[in-house]
Amino acid sequence: MQTDSHLARCVTYIDLNMVRARAVKHPREWEVSGYNEIQNPWQRKRTIDFDSLMKLLSVDSHRELAALQNQLLDDEIGVARRNPIWTEAVAVGDDCYLQDMKDSLGARGYYKQIAGEQGAKILKELDPCYLSYLDPKMSD
Repeated sequence: MQTDSHLARCVTYIDLNMVRARAVKHPREWEVSGYNEIQNPWQRKRTIDFDSLMKLLSVDSHRELAALQNQLLDDEIGVARRNPIWTEAVAVGDDCYLQDMKDSLGARGYYKQIAGEQGAKILKELDPCYLSYLDPKMSD
């Protein structure tokens, strides 16, 4: 991910995984989610590096981080469906960043292309042939 806004969108997308799976209606209902760890930080065995995350998202306090998370979720909660930006992309960013990423992959970058997806630029596989093997009910 090139920018902090991409990181924020990706974290929000991950927070909504169990909503998309219809296991819960809101991430707060999934006890071991990143959402709950940010809203109610664990004292021991933390998964999230709060200092790094707050620095990357340009927030100064844990309270601001929790508020930002709620704002981002409120914007996305009704649109909780699979998004190719976060499920098919190798990288997310602008053309220059993505070309650098593709070049850095060497021969592995040969079968990747830069594409526009829902207002964002991504680096993705040319033809993800494995998708044809997925159950049609799982297409979304």
